[in-house]
Amino acid sequence: MLNIFMIRMKLVLLAVILLFGTSACSSFSSLFSASSPEPSRIKIAAKEAAVQELVVSRADLNLALGNELKTTQIRAVEIFQNSSGISQTFPSFRLFDIQEGSVYSLLGLNNIDILVAINERAVVSAQVIGQVVRLLPNEKSVVFEVVRAGKSLLIKVRFV
Repeated sequence: MLNIFMIRMKLVLLAVILLFGTSACSSFSSLFSASSPEPSRIKIAAKEAAVQELVVSRADLNLALGNELKTTQIRAVEIFQNSSGISQTFPSFRLFDIQEGSVYSLLGLNNIDILVAINERAVVSAQVIGQVVRLLPNEKSVVFEVVRAGKSLLIKVRFV
């Protein structure tokens, strides 16, 4: 029980560092900089993961991001599990309330997906998801690692 408490405390501390220590950053890559602890870097076994590639126009992305209600309308519930290659050390987030036409649906995320990582970095808090999405206009691409219907999936999104 104490071990789980210590893990949660470390995750909260890492989330605070990511959220407040990078508040002045203007690019997605700086959110998960080289200065963040290396254990947060994870990978789904590439040979087991299906790949979904999407091309999203910057105009569509900016339009979806411009609708504040659809940008903030997502619910991410923290879960710890030990199946489908997901580490018990870091949380994953089951996604709910993704609306059709929202930035999240544009990026290929679905309701009940389990979000494991973004660009090979563990998602340590639900707030990081929204923060990353708001920084996407500055990026060329993003990779979401999810578990959908019990199977690993890499969603590779390229912005044009």
